[in-house]
Amino acid sequence: MKQSILLALLIILYQFSVAQTWTKISVSDKLSVEFPGEPDFQEVDGMQIRQFITPDYIVSSLATDLGPFPEEEMGPDGSNWDIDEIIIGKLQAAKNHKLLKKKTIHLGSLEGREIVYTKDFYDMTGIRVFDRLYLIGTEIYSLEVWVISGKIPTKLIKKFFKSIVLK
Repeated sequence: MKQSILLALLIILYQFSVAQTWTKISVSDKLSVEFPGEPDFQEVDGMQIRQFITPDYIVSSLATDLGPFPEEEMGPDGSNWDIDEIIIGKLQAAKNHKLLKKKTIHLGSLEGREIVYTKDFYDMTGIRVFDRLYLIGTEIYSLEVWVISGKIPTKLIKKFFKSIVLK
């Protein structure tokens, strides 16, 4: 009996010792999110990219200002950047993509999109991507989890998406 209790305590202590430490990151002055560790940061062509990379998955955020909408492309009602058009462009840029799911989501009063798709990336095929996109003014935010290993980290994805906060 005592050995069983001791074994159970050791298992619990081990689980706490390997538990992930989530890190809150300000993606911009408008949005924050928690990563399952300290992400790497790089800025490429005006895009701010944060990535936390493991052998099984990649958690990332991308933020960029699209700038003023070209007048010649503006709709007759004055409409400009459209999140669904941005998604189409994003998918077209993904090699061998296949859209699996697309739905409207809300973050407070802000409307966004959740998409799930597969794509190839370099020598990796069929990467499943879970992505939430938000358009705030002319700024687009993409918060993604790439599943590399094939095993979907459902709890991690839910926690990542649940941690997104408008400032």
